[in-house]
Amino acid sequence: EPSAESRMKQLSERYDQYCDAHIRLGCMYKHQGEFDKAQRAFEKAVQSASLLKGSFDKAKAVAQGFIVRIYSEKRDFAKQQTKLEEAAARSGDAYSQMELAAFYIDCLQIMDGKRKAKMLDAIGGRLQKVLKDNPSNAYAVNGVGCYFAESGSMADARDCFAAIAAHPLAGAGAKINLAHAHLELGVKAKLNYVT
Repeated sequence: EPSAESRMKQLSERYDQYCDAHIRLGCMYKHQGEFDKAQRAFEKAVQSASLLKGSFDKAKAVAQGFIVRIYSEKRDFAKQQTKLEEAAARSGDAYSQMELAAFYIDCLQIMDGKRKAKMLDAIGGRLQKVLKDNPSNAYAVNGVGCYFAESGSMADARDCFAAIAAHPLAGAGAKINLAHAHLELGVKAKLNYVT
């Protein structure tokens, strides 16, 4: 009996513009650790979706998201950043903005003071836009908490994390961030008490 992979290959070859087949095949390769094959499959999905337009915009966005993750797996952060910035500029949707803000937050640790301040401004602007469009976006609130923590406003960060700690999806990450904020605030309080 043919494997799922061989069936998906046949399907993607027979129906060259069937985006979903390329995406599924790419996911199979990604899970096998075959990142180059996965990237080619996802790029084929993007190409097919671009030709078909309209209702295939979601498939294109999904495939592009997987390409971003492939760059991350390959540790090609320059290409990852480029793809994230292209997606955020092109669509302007909350997911793209949040994904780019999260990437920038991850990069803050290796930046010097002036560059870090500029990047924090960019992060704050993206998060503010997302929250303006949807004030109940728990992931954006968590991102704002990270923004405050990186800016040194740990009490504000704690308040953000506490506000969403009970959220069914974003709550787990927020609880970890909340614990870090409490720890940081507790250490600072002890240092102020001693001095």
